[in-house]
Amino acid sequence: MPGPAINGQSRQLILNAVDYFTREKENGGPLVSVNEVHQRVAEALQVSLRTVSRVCSERQKGLPLETPGQKRNKPKKKSEDLPDGIKTSVRNTIYDMKQNGKHVTIKTINEELKRKAVVQISNASLGRLLKTIGFKYKLENNRRYLCELSHVAYQRVNFLRQYYNNLTSENPLQCVYLDETWIYSKGSFKRTWQDNSMKSCRKGHEGTGKRFIVLHAGTKHGFVENASLECSSTT
Repeated sequence: MPGPAINGQSRQLILNAVDYFTREKENGGPLVSVNEVHQRVAEALQVSLRTVSRVCSERQKGLPLETPGQKRNKPKKKSEDLPDGIKTSVRNTIYDMKQNGKHVTIKTINEELKRKAVVQISNASLGRLLKTIGFKYKLENNRRYLCELSHVAYQRVNFLRQYYNNLTSENPLQCVYLDETWIYSKGSFKRTWQDNSMKSCRKGHEGTGKRFIVLHAGTKHGFVENASLECSSTT
């Protein structure tokens, strides 16, 4: 059965070994002491002693052998293994972009990180990094920001308190609930990278064209008749 194919470098090493052992035969004994194993191999193959020692050390560590012309793939440093200081800088960079009204995507974040010399990283690695520090790529809506405004939060707490008092009273009144939504005529919400912090929320409106507002009222028995309201606004 034929053996594995060998390349020119392997052939040369074989010839070097043949020449060396031929000289030992003519010498009537070893040219180098048999106790110096690495030195004898280096002399026989005509390679450096350092190379022989390195290969033997790699075998002891269980590292795979390299095929001729093939470079060993060094383990890549994972993006999530970056120092906490860099992760904090990435997070603050996104917050700054939000505050300045910039659209936050992988491309724009990476461009800003390179401009600030925070880190040199590929878009794919950056995406994995953002997920590890709590960011998600989702539709951007300023409702979350509006709901956390102090006066809105106060009104929400006040409403819930009055709602509870009404339910627990002897003669509860029938509640009528209002709800509002809106949509833009020439634009919709975009997807951006956001985390749980309010700093990653959009504060203003990004839609284009007129903003159509829809308002309705209802009770536990259904919508109130003729209570719907539709209007447009350019604000």
